[in-house]
Amino acid sequence: KQSNKDLRCKDLMVTEKSKALVEQINEVRIALIEARCQNLTAKDIESLNQLLKKLNAHHTYFIK
Repeated sequence: KQSNKDLRCKDLMVTEKSKALVEQINEVRIALIEARCQNLTAKDIESLNQLLKKLNAHHTYFIK
């Protein structure tokens, strides 16, 4: 729908069906990540998490 704050923008509304789809996608994504990381040591995972925090430090995600 048209934004009330800025006429150049459209507000997107997430339906219950799309929320369920996003949840399903996230479950598969998590399983994939876990499978890829199963051969990593605890130190490897710690290093990976530190790098991911740096990469994500400047991103903002808006989820309601």
